[in-house]
Amino acid sequence: MIEALDAGAELSDVVFCPRSWESSEGIRVPTRIGISGLKSPVWVLPYYRHSLLKRLGVERVYRELRQALFLSALCRRKNVDLCYFNNGNLLIAAFFAYLGIGRAVLRLMGAYPIMKETVLRRKTPAAWVEYKAYRAPYAHVICTQDGSGGEWFMARGLGPGVPRSMLLNGVDPVYKQKGDGEAAKRRLGMDPGRPLILFVGKMEQAKGCIEFIQAIMALAKERQDGFTAVMIGKGPLLQSVQALAKKDGFDRYVRVIPSVPHRSIWEWHHAADIYVSMNLLGGLSNANLEAMRSGGCVVMLAGDRAKHVDETTAQWLDDECVVRIGRERAVENLKGALKDLLDNPEKRRRIGERMGRVAREMIPTWEERIQSEIQLLRTIAAGERL
Repeated sequence: MIEALDAGAELSDVVFCPRSWESSEGIRVPTRIGISGLKSPVWVLPYYRHSLLKRLGVERVYRELRQALFLSALCRRKNVDLCYFNNGNLLIAAFFAYLGIGRAVLRLMGAYPIMKETVLRRKTPAAWVEYKAYRAPYAHVICTQDGSGGEWFMARGLGPGVPRSMLLNGVDPVYKQKGDGEAAKRRLGMDPGRPLILFVGKMEQAKGCIEFIQAIMALAKERQDGFTAVMIGKGPLLQSVQALAKKDGFDRYVRVIPSVPHRSIWEWHHAADIYVSMNLLGGLSNANLEAMRSGGCVVMLAGDRAKHVDETTAQWLDDECVVRIGRERAVENLKGALKDLLDNPEKRRRIGERMGRVAREMIPTWEERIQSEIQLLRTIAAGERL
């Protein structure tokens, strides 16, 4: 997105606000630096600190107010038409929207549980401030469609009459041809005769990595025919996952790979006979979109209506193109689904082909996705009605 804006005809200033003192790289005053691949330098603002205000619990307000004052001066000096803020700079975005500095656009990367909690309860003064920030009079709010419930959040969290859009992320696929699966397994050093079950995602509780490996261990105890499970990803639970994989010799069935180059992920999707997502927060993550676009046989959690998760996913993906398992007793449910799919290769093939057809219609390329958002921003900047 930044690269596309930098290459466009419009003049733009990109500003980064560090998330921590450690990531501020020692910057103490607003500084412009060059970044490889961008024509224009970018601004990096300090991570302002204040020991007394930190003890009082309002250091964040102080920090973001100082950043907002710099940004407002920059916008007035350059007569900026549009100000585009990530959700990480929510308070600054609200400051601009309430004061009418440019046309303020808020960008949400989905609806996280803490955001839904803020809308529903607002138990603390900080939560009340965030609630008011979400309800600021933005020119537009754009939310990633990742299955996390962005529509529900915007309907209840945004101010009345604020224009809004949901955008599904894109994928640049490398299409699988007939026979690619076995060839890809050979290239990756896997046994072409053994079915491959793939998990791709951050090793954290919300992605269900522990439940996945527990289901694999239970399946391995019951199933005589061989199979291989590959888990790709890093995160706080990586060591726990690796320890489970080595327990009682289960590393015969499970291979844990902390990372692979992104260009290589398609080889793993082409090699996989089954792709599993145990993502609690939403079924349309980037990793899942790649699996869908590759025409994989996808297993994912059923939606959670109480938490407004995957309500749209259920509308877009019917039961002919995905295998859904219940969230209650997820380990047992996953084990049963995998056993059924391993025993029925024709079923796997049919589901994968159906998924491939649906995904080609549903998921844009990254170029299409980025250009659609840039065109939306141009329309907003020009003050045109949407």
